[in-house]
Amino acid sequence: MSQESSLQIIIPAEFTQDQHDALMTYITDSRSLNTAVWRQLYQGIDVLDKAQIVIANQTRTFRRVYEEHIGRPLADQYIEQLLETKECLSKVLKLLPASLVK
Repeated sequence: MSQESSLQIIIPAEFTQDQHDALMTYITDSRSLNTAVWRQLYQGIDVLDKAQIVIANQTRTFRRVYEEHIGRPLADQYIEQLLETKECLSKVLKLLPASLVK
């Protein structure tokens, strides 16, 4: 027997249409944003930070879901890549003549 779980996203009432439009513009073409639209985008992101996601009667903030599934995993991967790059660069520098390495 499969149990259906419902998904509900609760957007704070203070999220405005201007903020929504700014977010959609950012997603489609961030190069087209002017200063006023950037301001709306940042304000909208702050508001969405308080959004809630409800799955199978468990409520979590958008921030928590983002950190668990996007922020932390991608940050960890990025840091690992940086460390690998640093180690690789260190090995390359050891192979170069001392006169070239300052």
